[in-house]
Amino acid sequence: MILRRRGRGGLAAQSCGHLPCYNFEMPKVIEQWLLFKYIDGEFTPLSKPFKTKEQAEKARLKYPERERRTIGVGVIRLSKDD
Repeated sequence: MILRRRGRGGLAAQSCGHLPCYNFEMPKVIEQWLLFKYIDGEFTPLSKPFKTKEQAEKARLKYPERERRTIGVGVIRLSKDD
């Protein structure tokens, strides 16, 4: 529904043409977290995708301190089509 000005401060409701406005939905986005490292300038995933950032950080802590500094935690955003 689109609200438009009508006269002195009043608003009039108007539909979105031939389609009802409430049918437009935002696509669902799935976030997956993984551990990665750059080797020779190339992105190299080191783990399977995790559902939360906390799980990925916990997996990163299992690496030795010296190696942990070179490992990053990254996110992948995928759109889920119903």
